[in-house]
Amino acid sequence: MLDGSDEAGENVAAVATQTAVHPHKVDRDDLSLLDLVVFGICGLAGVAVVLLAAFAVYPFAGIIAAYVLGYLLEGAAHGLAVSLLVAAVNEARHPTWTFLGTGEYILMAVVTLALLVGLFVQDRWVIHVGLGTAATWGYFISAGVVSVVMAVLTYLTMRPGGFEGQTESMSIHVLAGLVGLALGAGLMAGVIGVLAWYRQANLPKASIAIPVVHGISGRYMALGDSYSAGEGLAPFDPGTGAVAQGGNGCDRSRGAYSQLLVFDPAPAGVQFPACSGAVIPDIYSAFHKYATGRPPTTVGPQVDGAVHPDVGLVTLTIGGNDALFSDIVQICFSSPNCMKTLFVTPGHLFERPTLTWPPSQRLETWGPAAVQIVSQRAATLYGKLRQSYPNARIVAIGYPYLFPGGRAGLQPNDCASILRRYSLVERTGIRALSDQFNNALYEQAVAARIEFVSPVAVWAGHEPCATLGQYVNSIKPILNVSRPVDGGSFHPTGDGQRQLAALVACYLDLNRQPPNAFVGGPPRPLTVSGIAEPSALGLVAAPGSNAAPLHCAGVG
Repeated sequence: MLDGSDEAGENVAAVATQTAVHPHKVDRDDLSLLDLVVFGICGLAGVAVVLLAAFAVYPFAGIIAAYVLGYLLEGAAHGLAVSLLVAAVNEARHPTWTFLGTGEYILMAVVTLALLVGLFVQDRWVIHVGLGTAATWGYFISAGVVSVVMAVLTYLTMRPGGFEGQTESMSIHVLAGLVGLALGAGLMAGVIGVLAWYRQANLPKASIAIPVVHGISGRYMALGDSYSAGEGLAPFDPGTGAVAQGGNGCDRSRGAYSQLLVFDPAPAGVQFPACSGAVIPDIYSAFHKYATGRPPTTVGPQVDGAVHPDVGLVTLTIGGNDALFSDIVQICFSSPNCMKTLFVTPGHLFERPTLTWPPSQRLETWGPAAVQIVSQRAATLYGKLRQSYPNARIVAIGYPYLFPGGRAGLQPNDCASILRRYSLVERTGIRALSDQFNNALYEQAVAARIEFVSPVAVWAGHEPCATLGQYVNSIKPILNVSRPVDGGSFHPTGDGQRQLAALVACYLDLNRQPPNAFVGGPPRPLTVSGIAEPSALGLVAAPGSNAAPLHCAGVG
């Protein structure tokens, strides 16, 4: 039987042995209430920062602020993943360093796996999305720096004899804050993404009747750019898909408006050379498309230059790529007020060296100057088309607005984010530029004795993110890391192409002969120079415009 002193000695020895085997480090009991408060506050901060950046709320509206926030948040996400990996390795090699239970091991494994998969996809997305060399390197450098810091911090926090006392507690606070920040930001980004997917998957479907076209004899030629080709409406005709997959990149779809038209009697033949990415010179000239690792693909001219008296109808959309509308959309996304921002004119395109634009200047003056240049290109094209197809009705189709008017909603989905990123001032400026562009195309069409129809009136309320359902996609992300944004972004949806078909059919049936575009008199020679309203040139409003909407089946 042991006396009291012997029993006490054994208890001390047992405690010492237990302490030696299980040093008191990052035990779950060490996670204090303060750690939970830090975790919660940083989680809410992550939610708020992503929401404010997505909605372009000052001071998060500028592109620099957006990049800095993106770098910090993605650095936190990569750092969290690395921290969990370091903790897992330490647990496997040194099980006595902590007192994690089975449930905590499972949770750590699930979170780590989810983060690694998500970050792998996101990192590949960043490589392919086209941020630019500096922005892409900045992303990976920030992720690498934070990851190294988190790895060292995690190791020193867990290692016996590393951080102790107040230093250890502060390290745990930092870890809790970073975990909360990364999870909060990821949660908000996920909410926006899910709501965007839900919105785009549940767009209201329109019931659009396409009238039968009467009175057209001869062949039909469907020319133009991506709006005429049916960009975004896969599957594409054989041989016209992505250049990287062996196609010519024209993305011609059976869902394009020209392929939805029904004629009585049927045309003698239909040719469909419209091509995504086409500019005005491409109608009569061949050009090349390129893909990394593949030889250039030659796309032939859409019109051969010969005279074709047997063609009875030609339709086309062209000029939007010449006016660099896609570049304008991009700069306005990254600028608080792009109309006051310097628009840097691109250098000569090596595949189209003849194209020129105005010198770099504020977009509010660059845009009208570009419209005048493109207007003259259109005048040359329209005159050549009139010569190539002397007996045809040639109908040039304008472009709808790329953005609705009005204020953005409050729901945290992609549309609220897009319409707040593109401020009301910017959207109003872009819409005014679209009006100038359509007016110029209309006036040059009249001067060349061809016809023009505008989709503006029928598109009212159907612009991207508008209230009545989209006829044109907004930014359309897809689950493809090599091409993360669908080519159908800011292009007509299936409903939009059906509406274009209805518009053309309606116009042709209402006007069995080309209408007189002049006010108070017969057609007469017209010279177009500068930016002018049609009324200032003695013209009636363009058919299909807000001032002259078309009211027939499926239109107006």
